[in-house]
Amino acid sequence: MPVHSASAGNAIEAIIELGGIEENQLDSLPSSGSYALIIKVTKRVNLKPDKPWTIEPGIYIYAGRASRGLSARIARHKKRIKPIHWHIDRLTTHQSATVKNVLILPDHPEEECAIIRVLMNIKTSAAPHANFGSSDCREACPAHLIMATIPYR
Repeated sequence: MPVHSASAGNAIEAIIELGGIEENQLDSLPSSGSYALIIKVTKRVNLKPDKPWTIEPGIYIYAGRASRGLSARIARHKKRIKPIHWHIDRLTTHQSATVKNVLILPDHPEEECAIIRVLMNIKTSAAPHANFGSSDCREACPAHLIMATIPYR
């Protein structure tokens, strides 16, 4: 993958356009790793009736990990129809949200919080809802879903 020196917004847009992991590539992934889902939301989404979690249109990055079964986890996240298990499932099952790309840190499941730290250092990024996706976080991240405040197409 080429490295571009660009603004954070342009870098995120470039990542979105890469196209992500194809289904035929999932079997070649290592068994463990951290990952970032790049999610495009086109319309306002109300996620939970019991919590005021509203996701506005835009680009979001969700950081997760798999200690084993990384390829199955990624395949599951890319499916729209699935049982709701994690917070992120409430977003990825919604018709207005699409997983556009997946970035993998192979063999390093402990790095999901490092992904969040990097994203939170970008001035245009913010955690839209405290503790979203981070109920088992070991490093007190504000959330594991970050909004990249760039225009979406």
